[in-house]
Amino acid sequence: RRGKASVRWEVSAEVATETYWRHMDGEQRKASYSSQTGRTTWKWLPRSRKWPNHIFDCEVQQVAAAIFHRRLKMSAPSANDEQ
Repeated sequence: RRGKASVRWEVSAEVATETYWRHMDGEQRKASYSSQTGRTTWKWLPRSRKWPNHIFDCEVQQVAAAIFHRRLKMSAPSANDEQ
């Protein structure tokens, strides 16, 4: 969504409503430290229990289906990738 990928991702003006973007921004990436392993991992967590993310879930499923059917190529993230 931030334009860093090699694939252009966009939605039409009719779809890109305030509700759409609210759903797409329904989760945030947070660091989680494990005292057992001594490692920090990243997790996507809901912003709140009342913040919707259903449209985001649908978008993720569409991307997964596109990768599965080889319509979209997936590359391994590099060490420099922030998100």
